[in-house]
Amino acid sequence: MFNTDKPITTKKDDLLGRSSFAKAIAQIALEHLDAESHVIGLYGTWGAGKTSTINLIREQLNLLSKNQEDSPIFLSFSSWGSNFVTDVFSMFMDSLERETAKHGKIKQSVKQLVEVLLEYGSCVSSIYPPVGNVVEKAKTLFKKKKERSLVELKERVSSILKKERNRLIVVIDDLDRLSDEQIRHVFQFVNVIADFPNVIYLLPFDYEVVSYALSGVQGNDGAAYLSKIIQVPLYLPEPPTNSLLTLLDSEVGSLLDVDREDYDRQRMYRIVEDFIAPFMKTPRDVRRLQNVYLFQMNLFSEGLNSLDLLALSSLMTFEPTVFEWIKKNKDLVLGGSYFSDQKAHQEHLTTSLKDAGIPEPFIDETIRRLGTLFPSIQGRGFYGSGSALYWRERRVCHKEIFDGYFMGRPKEDWLSTREVADAVNLKDFDSLRDLAGKSIGEGNFLIFLEEINCRFEIFDDPECTELGELLFDCWGKCKEESREVFFSITPDRKIEYLLERVFEKIDIAEADAMILRNIDTLDVAGLAAAAPFLNGEELAHGRLASESQNERKQRLSLEGVKKTEGAFVQRLSELKENEEFLDHDDLYMLMYLWSCFDEEGYVEFWHSKIRERPINVCYLLASHAGRWTSGETYGWSFSKEIIEKIASKEKIDEVLRSLIVEDTDDEISDLVFEKTACFYYNGYKGVESFDRLSVQECRELFLKMIEER
Repeated sequence: MFNTDKPITTKKDDLLGRSSFAKAIAQIALEHLDAESHVIGLYGTWGAGKTSTINLIREQLNLLSKNQEDSPIFLSFSSWGSNFVTDVFSMFMDSLERETAKHGKIKQSVKQLVEVLLEYGSCVSSIYPPVGNVVEKAKTLFKKKKERSLVELKERVSSILKKERNRLIVVIDDLDRLSDEQIRHVFQFVNVIADFPNVIYLLPFDYEVVSYALSGVQGNDGAAYLSKIIQVPLYLPEPPTNSLLTLLDSEVGSLLDVDREDYDRQRMYRIVEDFIAPFMKTPRDVRRLQNVYLFQMNLFSEGLNSLDLLALSSLMTFEPTVFEWIKKNKDLVLGGSYFSDQKAHQEHLTTSLKDAGIPEPFIDETIRRLGTLFPSIQGRGFYGSGSALYWRERRVCHKEIFDGYFMGRPKEDWLSTREVADAVNLKDFDSLRDLAGKSIGEGNFLIFLEEINCRFEIFDDPECTELGELLFDCWGKCKEESREVFFSITPDRKIEYLLERVFEKIDIAEADAMILRNIDTLDVAGLAAAAPFLNGEELAHGRLASESQNERKQRLSLEGVKKTEGAFVQRLSELKENEEFLDHDDLYMLMYLWSCFDEEGYVEFWHSKIRERPINVCYLLASHAGRWTSGETYGWSFSKEIIEKIASKEKIDEVLRSLIVEDTDDEISDLVFEKTACFYYNGYKGVESFDRLSVQECRELFLKMIEER
């Protein structure tokens, strides 16, 4: 529930140790002040807990005067909420009448006091209009007797008050919420009636606010004017930071589930030290943070890290400039690869914070504190360092999580992966298979895989075998677009990485068996996806393009690698008859391995395809195209040596010329056309990558050539 910032009313709710202070004031009011009028000023900043302290004073007054006939009459009202501050006198009278009615033994004298005070107010209003128009109320409540002078009326009020042993303690609260003009009116009112005997005025307010408002009154500065009115100036003791943190813990602690995966006690201490304690000055600060944090927790549920959310909620509340700066400087706080120089990174941080308006003396401290949230700021790693941990805990320092803290709404695919995390933690592979299919269908498969990756260490050897089987089943199944996520990795490459981790844990004989069991089940997409993994094993054993072994990278035995080659070729012989075989988007590595493992069968396949349909030369080019990227552009490169095993340059030129200068009924897909155009302009030039034409350039040139035929 959101905190409404209501003041406390009893000692049992006092978490700041104010009760002893309140008791001291109560004792002063009852025992140490004489029967004359006194004005006590209780100074405290806005939100410091002045009203709560007043309530504690009242409680202590009741306790100290319990069972005493001369117990004080406590009048408390707020100047805030009156439509006109000029109604203060009427409010005073209403409060007096209401509170004193509880004292049955002095009912008659109270009635006399109220009558005379109302008449006194009518007289005062004639010379001091801000007191208010109480004449009508006086006429309706009491029959007006003979006219008396202001002096006579004041003497009469004083006489009644002197006879009563019950001291009046009058509190006028919320003064520092008023406008400057309203504050001046209230203090002029107090000045007019402040010298009644047996009356103690207790005025809680922010000294700086009120003294500023009173500047110029009666030719005085504000401080001088206050010194004429306030006889007992008292400063509300500032609560120790520890007390405020105790209050914060009582209000916010329930929102921090210590059983959650993202809870870290040591991080909690650092968050409190860097982002909470520096801003906790008053109880109101605690409640402001509580409300912001509660809203954020309800908004994001379990989708984000609860501790990071607390730190950012604090910045949102107390340092919004820093919060907005973080939001706009993702790469800077995360430490992109171009900030590999830590010194340069720090210089960029300093300059950017200064430009954002952060005062220079506070910049170094701001950078230090932000290092608690963003390890790269303190040189403890850039993108990817600890990424599995940061993902598992939904930390703001993870590149893929960062934006969620500033979206204003939860990212649904993060929330849905909670059930993936639960299934992984329970090692429930039936559920994981169902969730894998669901995430593939919804386009969230990369996130599913990352949930497994960040919790991989919980799997033992037998469980790794089952996990490997699950991953093989998913190879080639996901058509999720490659995006800048997890270092621009595709789902198939993520599977490859996870399988390498699986094979590191299981026995090498089991790894050999797993490969052989599953290759026979892969479709064209799955076999193409598996090809880079198989090529890596070949290289690790010093085969194909490698001239030396790398035992550290070997996941299969040499015998297993050789058997895998045969199984690969056998599966290809079954799949190549499929009409959609050549339509797959990425056959580059598959074709390379086929040419290495079974060159004769590979060559014969292509010769037959080109004989039956010459346009298949374009599919030959497309299936041997490797993608390259440069900034926001990309293109295709080609292995000429492998292509020329199949078709000579003359044959290729013949087919391409037919596309350019002849009408043909043969159609090719846009992707095949794109790769063909890239081959035409880049394939035979042997130029470096930075000289290559992009896909867009090649397409435009090729289409222009066709149009001009």
